[in-house]
Amino acid sequence: MVAGLSYAQYKTELALLAVVPEDNVDYVQNLPSAIDWAELAIYQDLDLLSTVSALPSQTLTANARTLVIPANLGLVTLQQINIITPAGTTNPDLGTRNPCLPVTKERLDYEWGSSSGAGVPRLFAPFNQTQTNQTTVYFGPWPGAAYSAEVIGTVRPASLSSTNTSTWISLNLPNLKLAASLVFVSGFQRNFA
Repeated sequence: MVAGLSYAQYKTELALLAVVPEDNVDYVQNLPSAIDWAELAIYQDLDLLSTVSALPSQTLTANARTLVIPANLGLVTLQQINIITPAGTTNPDLGTRNPCLPVTKERLDYEWGSSSGAGVPRLFAPFNQTQTNQTTVYFGPWPGAAYSAEVIGTVRPASLSSTNTSTWISLNLPNLKLAASLVFVSGFQRNFA
């Protein structure tokens, strides 16, 4: 078992396991992609508590059922949404959290196909997540005012790099990080067996 890995140790160990020189041009060029791919796979599959966070408050638009969570917030997996009342309260601790339950988009379309009956949303459905990691969520009922939404989920911490020499994963799950990186490296080596 490998103890925690710094960036330099990770780079050396991965090169040894991949049986390539550490200064190989293709290896060096693909290393950031291997790190990115491995870390994202680990964050998505394990949903680690160390990466769960409340995002900055998002403001809903009255009579519009859609909330777009910007990609720059780093959301990987959506876990919970609380609507903060009264409307206009941006700090959840100064208002009341009204939890929304996750449902399907079809249920929202059936029960709240229009803004008729708008009020405090009680249900939400993730609609899509773009390749740039922008997430769209639908609500039911549609918001009747400009409520703030507290979005909680797994966020993407800064990746391992020459300037960020350790991460929670590299220190606590170094073998998993190496194994996940080797899955990516096998593709770059054209080893699909």
